[in-house]
Amino acid sequence: MQVNAVYAQLLGPPVADLRKLGLNAHVRDGNEIEVDGRRIAGVGGGRIGEAVLVVGNILLDFDYEMMARIWRVPSEDFRRLAFEALQSRMTTLWSRLSQPVSSDESQARFAEAYALALDRPVVPGSLTEAEQAKAVEMEEHLISEEWLQLHSEDKDEPMRKLKISLDAFVMTKKPA
Repeated sequence: MQVNAVYAQLLGPPVADLRKLGLNAHVRDGNEIEVDGRRIAGVGGGRIGEAVLVVGNILLDFDYEMMARIWRVPSEDFRRLAFEALQSRMTTLWSRLSQPVSSDESQARFAEAYALALDRPVVPGSLTEAEQAKAVEMEEHLISEEWLQLHSEDKDEPMRKLKISLDAFVMTKKPA
């Protein structure tokens, strides 16, 4: 199965549920969920052997100011532009609903949507010991300086390109 077909199959249920909540939700460019043209989900995927993996989230709430404060940026103008881009190109479920649903209710709604779309029950479970050990190993790797600086030409240099959504980036040139 092609990756785009997998995205279409697996992003359909959350989009359908967001629409049931009265939101104008759709999948854009195969793997980005938007509501009224603003990104509401983080979605990614890839292949592991013969399997295709899709992971994602729906933003219930988001602290734009905190995110802008923690970025290591080249200037305060970059930070301000990135903050403004976040506010204009991203949204959250709780900011869109007059009666916000709880995190638990959201999870239950999405599980039900997946069960219907995939025509099979969603079975709650937990990670095996081996999976938990691998998660800890991956967490350590993903927060390491080596990983966080993977695409940096200079480890002491602040980021110069930031993706906000599918078609919104904040960038600056490297000083001469």
